[in-house]
Amino acid sequence: MAEDMGMSVREVNGGLYLFQFYHKVDMDRILDESLVKVFGLRAGFKSESVLKRVGDAIGEFVEADPNNCVQKWCEFWRVRIKFDIRKPIKEAMKLNKGDSNEVIIVNFVY
Repeated sequence: MAEDMGMSVREVNGGLYLFQFYHKVDMDRILDESLVKVFGLRAGFKSESVLKRVGDAIGEFVEADPNNCVQKWCEFWRVRIKFDIRKPIKEAMKLNKGDSNEVIIVNFVY
């Protein structure tokens, strides 16, 4: 069992986890401040509209992190989303650019 900043996490059954918060403030902090990291975006795919598509594919896009890297060689982008915790979470998705045949795979870290 892991404990960190007012919560504990334990695996209940293969891939199913129980999160226990010791105070509502801790739960609100996790729900309000947690971001998903999106890896694998290449040039031409690094825009807020692409991040919105990614966020909506996972759950419901809320906002892109205003502190996202704007450099050409950024390794990941952060997106705030809402999603139903009762549903399995996505680990990756395919994106294509407009009418182009170019397809990329993006990965997520929650």
